[in-house]
Amino acid sequence: MTALPFLGISVLTTILTPTGRSALRWVDPRPPQKAPIPAGTPWKAQLELAAKRHGLRPSLLAALVQVESGGRTDATRHEPAFEDNYIRGNPRWAAARAAGWSDSDLATSWGLTQVMGATAWSLGFHGPPQGMLLPARQLELGARYLRARIDRWRLQDLTYQGVRLGLVAYNGGDGAAQAVANGSPHRSLYYAKNVLATEKRLKGAK
Repeated sequence: MTALPFLGISVLTTILTPTGRSALRWVDPRPPQKAPIPAGTPWKAQLELAAKRHGLRPSLLAALVQVESGGRTDATRHEPAFEDNYIRGNPRWAAARAAGWSDSDLATSWGLTQVMGATAWSLGFHGPPQGMLLPARQLELGARYLRARIDRWRLQDLTYQGVRLGLVAYNGGDGAAQAVANGSPHRSLYYAKNVLATEKRLKGAK
C-alpha cells in the first residue's frame, strides 16, 4: 500500500521489520523532525527516522544516545552478572546460540543505544551478533524498546506521558519502574532525570 503525503495524514503502508518480514503499520508520511545534533553526524538521519517510526521526540532519542554511549557506535559493555544469572545454561537462548550468539554476546550492551543482545533477540533481531554494530539497527532497536517501555508505564506516569518511567524501565527494567511508581528511590530514576536534562540541554543548544 502507498502513502499519501499530500494529504498530511497517517496511512497504512507496508514496511520491512528488522527480521526481514513485511508488516502493515500506520505511519505518518510527513518528513521526520530534526534532531538537535550536529548536521555532520553520520547517523543523524537514521536517528530521526527511528524516532519518527516509533513516535518519539528526536531530541529524546538523541539525549538517550548521548547518555548511553556518548554517540559512539562501537561502544560495548559486558554484564558478567547478567550473563551468570540469566543467560548461561538457560535453554531460552538456545535459538540465539544456534544463530551464532555467544552467552557473552547476549549479555553485552551494544552501540549508540546500548541495547543488550538478549533484549535485541527478544525484540526480533535474529541475525548474527555482528549486525548489532550497524548504527541504524542500534537506533531502531533502542527506539523500539523505549517506545514499548513508555507505553507499558504511561498510565502510571501521566505527568510525563510515560517518558520518565519508560526511561527508568529502559535502564533498570520494569521492576525498577514499578519501584519508582510506588515511591521508592532507585538509581534508574537518576538515569531518567539525566536523559531528560540532557534533552533540555541539547534543545537549548540547537
